[in-house]
Formats: sequence, C-alpha cells, structure tokens
Amino acid sequence: MSGLERDELAAYLALAELPGIGPGRLRTLVAAFESAAGALHAPHGAIAALPGMSRAAATAIRACSPKSGHDILERLERLGAMLLLPDDPAFPPLLREIPEPPVLLYAWGDAAQLKRPAVGVVGSRNHTAYGAEAARLLASGVARVGVVVASGMARGIDAIAHAAALDAGGASVGVLANGFGVIYPAANRQLYERMIMHGCLITELPPGERPHAGAFPRRNRLISGVAGATVVVEAAANSGAL
Repeated sequence: MSGLERDELAAYLALAELPGIGPGRLRTLVAAFESAAGALHAPHGAIAALPGMSRAAATAIRACSPKSGHDILERLERLGAMLLLPDDPAFPPLLREIPEPPVLLYAWGDAAQLKRPAVGVVGSRNHTAYGAEAARLLASGVARVGVVVASGMARGIDAIAHAAALDAGGASVGVLANGFGVIYPAANRQLYERMIMHGCLITELPPGERPHAGAFPRRNRLISGVAGATVVVEAAANSGAL
C-alpha cells in the first residue's frame, strides 16, 4: 500500500466513523469531491450545499482529522485483520445488493470464504436440546458439501452452528455486533480463536468498539446479506433472530 493510498483509506475511515455522517452522506461526499481526502479538505460552503448535508454536518467534517483513520489502520495491522471496501475483490458480492449496503467491512481470518456460497444458521440464545441438535446437524451437513455457514457469534444456536461447521472441516463466517479486540460474549473466546484460524470474522464496527443495542439489527442484516438463504433453527416469536 502506497502512502497516498493509505492516506485516502485513513480519510475514508475517519469520515465513516464520524457521528451523524452515515453511509448515504459518505457516498455523497466521496462522489462530490472525488475522494475522501478531497471531502475532508473541501470548503465548508461546498460541503453544506450538497444534497442531504447540513451546515452542522459540514462543520463536523471540516473538523474531522484523518488521524483517527490512521489509528484504525494501525490497530488492524497489529491484529492481522484487514479493511474491505465495496470495490475490493474480497468484498462479499451479495452484500453489494442489499438495502443500505455497508460502506466498509473489517475482516479477520480467511477472507476467501466471503466469496463462497453461504447459508445463514441462526437462532435463540436460550435453546432447547432439540434446537441444539438440529443446529449441529444442519451446520455440519451444509459445511460438508462445501457451503459456508454464516451466523452471528452469539451464545446458543449461533455458537453451536459455527463450531459444528468447523468440526466438520468446513468454513464459517461470523458476523459481529462489536469491533475486533472485544470478545462478546466472553464465553466464546475459544470460538473466536478458532474462527480467526479456520473461518472469518467480519464487522462494520472499528476495533475496540463494544456492542450496543443498535448494532445487533445491523449485524443481522449482514448475516442474511452474505447468505443465499437463512435458516432460523429455533426462536421465540419476539426473538431478535427473527
């Protein structure tokens, strides 16, 4: 990566993580000023004049520093993780087609798994013995025919599905509602290590960010987005899995 490329990635990350900007405004900025770095250096009035942009947003953008983006890149390098943008060949192709597609993904592990056909296997944290066995059978069967098992790295059905896929010698993608470097739930530490070694973890959140309520629905859209089909093994009527 050249210094110029790194500076542009850092500017893109800084804008992406700026509160109140969001995917739509980020795309508008990059398109209008031809790069993220160009957006950071654009005149206040030119930013505020863009569709959907306010003077307050323009002020925040003008005050934004690419240093926060450089910090994220350095943390990714220390972890051995990577940044994927939508035009990256390793970016999951189906995610480009969902409503509100992500403007970036952080990936840790075997990113080649993100391009393979996948089935989502999700369900309740508080499952029955039947649900656990059904998840194991389904995930292991899917893995044995070369299809990736995608799930949300939660305790319960998610963790069972990931482990069953890996136990069968297959591939698994874990979609997180937190940033890398945070183990959530803590009981899944060993599973995290296995997924980094033999599967792939992805998230929209920067390294070190803890999970919050709004992150779980956004995570769920990515699970269904990377998968050609999603199976809810077992869940209550008001479950977040639905």
